[in-house]
Amino acid sequence: MPQRARDPRTRRSRPADPRSLHWHSPARDLWVATEAGEYAGMAEFVRSRGYRAFGPTGRPLGCHRTLGAALTALEATAVEGEPSAR
Repeated sequence: MPQRARDPRTRRSRPADPRSLHWHSPARDLWVATEAGEYAGMAEFVRSRGYRAFGPTGRPLGCHRTLGAALTALEATAVEGEPSAR
């Protein structure tokens, strides 16, 4: 899982590198990534399947055994430069 730092004000994890994605969990079992205020993808927990990740255009990035693996897959997609959905 990417290195994270804890934000004591929000009690959420945030990327250690400020240029990285910012993660929010608006609902149980759902994590949404933003970059510079734009939607950058999401990960969701699916019972008996693990964690599914989707890139910024909705492209499936696969099912992963752990949340960390799903978030890493999405962060790797952001580095590759998949264009954001508009």
